[in-house]
Amino acid sequence: MIFPRWLFVFAVTAPLVSASGCEATSTPQSPAVPPQPFARHAVVSPNAARGDLLYVSAGTAVNVYSWRSFTQVATLTGFSSADGMCVDGAQNVWIVDGQLRYAFEYAHGGSTAIKSLAVPGGWPDACAVDPTTGNLAVVVAYAPGSRFHDKKGGVEIYPGASAPPTEYQARGIFFYDQAGYDASGDLFVNGVQSAGKVTRLAELPAGSTILEPIKLNVTLPVPSGGVQWDGKYLALGDGGGTIYRFVVSGRNATKVGATMLAHVAHPFAFFIAKLGNARVVVAADQNDLDVSEWRYPAGGQPLRSISINYPGGVVISRGRK
Repeated sequence: MIFPRWLFVFAVTAPLVSASGCEATSTPQSPAVPPQPFARHAVVSPNAARGDLLYVSAGTAVNVYSWRSFTQVATLTGFSSADGMCVDGAQNVWIVDGQLRYAFEYAHGGSTAIKSLAVPGGWPDACAVDPTTGNLAVVVAYAPGSRFHDKKGGVEIYPGASAPPTEYQARGIFFYDQAGYDASGDLFVNGVQSAGKVTRLAELPAGSTILEPIKLNVTLPVPSGGVQWDGKYLALGDGGGTIYRFVVSGRNATKVGATMLAHVAHPFAFFIAKLGNARVVVAADQNDLDVSEWRYPAGGQPLRSISINYPGGVVISRGRK
């Protein structure tokens, strides 16, 4: 049986400063400062750092690979629960740590964190960066309370990737999963209403203060999956090996295509990137314990794979040309 990612996390004890309804609210409360240093590391070679790099989170570490050769060039360690990741316009990589409740920023090919942000709302699960403003969105899967999974999660927006954040919540979503911005700065977030339910989608339009529900015209059968703007469509993963493409108009999302990924059991995250004149998608598979690459949007058989224990988030950071 396949479970969405929020069933694998462990409760922590700090309370949530939650929003009422769907309006934004300030969340000044901060978790404890994480231990120093933020991450020990194996140094990335200068030649490798100049190239395109694939980052894969795996619990207490983040593995760094040359995207060209699919060979490992570094390991960032010292995390408690590294999970989702995202890349900003400077190709810096943000890594969220659920147990520490922090987001850490690394320069492309960097070996130590250059910035850290506390996540006051709860267990951070994923992130996204607004290409128009540089705002950082951190997805809070759920907020711990007196009982495990007993308080609603949300999305924390850090203006200019700086504290303090503002929290947003949407009607119809209790457990939040992943997020992605489109080219105009509209934020899309997926999640589920409760355990075992189908995927829900919400949008925070650029300049808005309300995270609004979006109606999907199809049912995504397996909750939990990635969210990314592919340059033309909104791509949503269903957690079962298919990436659906949607056109969003108003409060409705209409399916226009699907990419089926062969030999993948449960992709928790994916990342679409341009490779020469073509596009590919890289996805992490926690069931088969590997990270693979496919043509996008063709899908089908993987082009290549890397074996890795319990991969989580995946992102590609482009190097200097």
